[in-house]
Amino acid sequence: ISKGPFQFQLSVIPIFSKIIHHHQGIYFDYELGQNAFDHAIACVTMHHWLCEAKRALYRRICAALKPGGTYIVSDYMVPEREET
Repeated sequence: ISKGPFQFQLSVIPIFSKIIHHHQGIYFDYELGQNAFDHAIACVTMHHWLCEAKRALYRRICAALKPGGTYIVSDYMVPEREET
């Protein structure tokens, strides 16, 4: 559950004999590490930022995924608009 446009929350959930680790923090402050995660999911949190901020975060998320890892985003789509 997101607590604001710059925060995220992840938790540990047992599912099908595997564990999902759920972390909470601020995307831009949280140390994601390298090759640390099998999968990453972002739900309705990425539309708050401008393109450059998202690109930088996407690069960090991709670096944090293990080889073959997946990144899933579920978010709003907005019409093209001028960014300020």
